[in-house]
Amino acid sequence: MYVKDTAKAVLAALLLSFRKVDSDPSLQTWGGDTEAARPNLEEALRLQPDDFGVLYNVACNYAEMGDVERALDALDHTIATGAGSRSWIEHDPDFAKIRELPRFKQIMARLQ
Repeated sequence: MYVKDTAKAVLAALLLSFRKVDSDPSLQTWGGDTEAARPNLEEALRLQPDDFGVLYNVACNYAEMGDVERALDALDHTIATGAGSRSWIEHDPDFAKIRELPRFKQIMARLQ
């Protein structure tokens, strides 16, 4: 199992390091091309569905897009990894649009 997970992580890292800038979902999201970003976000989740960094960035992107349910789902999964800083998440400007929602507060309550 370890070898398989390591191989997936290496493949994901290589794909991320060699891909063109115009396929970077964060750049696409903040550049306003959210429809182009969505398949790249989903591909990142497919490659590394339990990776804290992937989940966190997916949550940030969906929050910026205004896709509240997907943002909260990804953030919920992010917290479930056991990683993350409550202070960082609470102050991340990417979550400004969803910070006051009851579900966001429920997710944050699970972080100590």
